[in-house]
Amino acid sequence: MERVTDRFSQLSARDTAITLRSLGRRITNAATPALAAEFETVLSSPGPEGLSLDELLDQAARTQAFLLNEIARSLDHKDPVVPAATLLRSERHFVEARLASPADALASIRTDTQASAERVELADARALGRPVSVLGGGSTSPLSIAQEAARSGIDALGQIQTQVDWLVRSDKG
Repeated sequence: MERVTDRFSQLSARDTAITLRSLGRRITNAATPALAAEFETVLSSPGPEGLSLDELLDQAARTQAFLLNEIARSLDHKDPVVPAATLLRSERHFVEARLASPADALASIRTDTQASAERVELADARALGRPVSVLGGGSTSPLSIAQEAARSGIDALGQIQTQVDWLVRSDKG
């Protein structure tokens, strides 16, 4: 399994935790203008990314919940094995029912990013660097999984900001 090498893979544990801790607030702030009553009818309209705002928020919430679970598994289990979807977004397919509302998705994002940050902050360097097997081959570490949570969250933030900007512009247009 090929590792992603980017600015997130270079983050220290502390910087990863700081990024995760800020995501809930940043995503909520980005989405809030579009959650006003006048946009209620367009929340499910596909935007420039091909997805609606409620789909983007739901996807971000599910991703953060999934990655929190994998961070916990990688730190708590004796010989942890995580699915390939932990590191490969193309392998992430969520089949369970969607969250009830954008507000529920935002609450889930806030809770899960905080919990991920806490797990990183409370773990020592040895635990964060321990080898974790990946189904299908390869290995990773708890810190790499947390870095993926930060990467996925920041990418979702960008998509959500683009969608909200599009909603606001199209409403004024």
